[in-house]
Amino acid sequence: MAQRFSDRLKAAWHLLINYDPVVESDTAHLIQPVTVIRPAAPDQKRRTYVVLGVPRGGTSMVAGCLRLLGLPMGDRIESANNEDLDFTETARQLEPLYDGAGKPIAAKFDELRAIASRKAAERDVWGWKDPNGHVYIVELLSVLPNPHLIIVFRDLQAAAQTTFARTGQGHMKTIEDTLAQVGFLMTMVRNTDCPVAFVSYERGLRLRESLIRGLADFAGMPIDEMMIDEIITYIRPDRGGGELDEVYRLTDKSFWRGKPIRDPKEGGGVP
Repeated sequence: MAQRFSDRLKAAWHLLINYDPVVESDTAHLIQPVTVIRPAAPDQKRRTYVVLGVPRGGTSMVAGCLRLLGLPMGDRIESANNEDLDFTETARQLEPLYDGAGKPIAAKFDELRAIASRKAAERDVWGWKDPNGHVYIVELLSVLPNPHLIIVFRDLQAAAQTTFARTGQGHMKTIEDTLAQVGFLMTMVRNTDCPVAFVSYERGLRLRESLIRGLADFAGMPIDEMMIDEIITYIRPDRGGGELDEVYRLTDKSFWRGKPIRDPKEGGGVP
């Protein structure tokens, strides 16, 4: 009897962790992980997607989903967070990007624009992710073919806690900086006319299939049921990063589906 109870408990647990709640109401279409603020123009052959947000704000997960959907997100990617090092390393090395009067330093932005132009010449559809990209993205929009902005939002307190844990920066200062960054992003959205989608990190964790479909639709990426099932295994809370490495993927699949995995040293894989 104890064994039967244990088996039923395990079955209930697996059902719970694989449950994607369905919102059924007249406003269900509004209560989704992805909200399109300005829709993408149809049939655009050349498109660029930029994932923005705040540090520790869920951009790694969203960028990982886009990669799994087949969107090229960089040639030199930092595996832990899905950032394109061509942009992030260059931007950090060039700091400060603005002079004492707050004006862009032309030579430094020319270097970033050259990177964007090179990538645009190599692919018709591509993108990158940088949670600190707000400091330079406005100056690059003019050289990006049909830029699309994907802005990720996360519970402010959770983002601040994670930043504090990793950097030691004061909690109040972290929240103030994050609020200022979100304010800058909102001003940017109001002052540009390119397609924009807002993504809720928390709602994406609850409505995983809706998140995947919303991103695929906005990015114009083809998708099928098999892809959805595969990408769902990647989305889970407290990942600690956006790693797509095979061993981590298998671990995630085991976490969600309840399948044991073999030790990677013994060949890895799901039996």
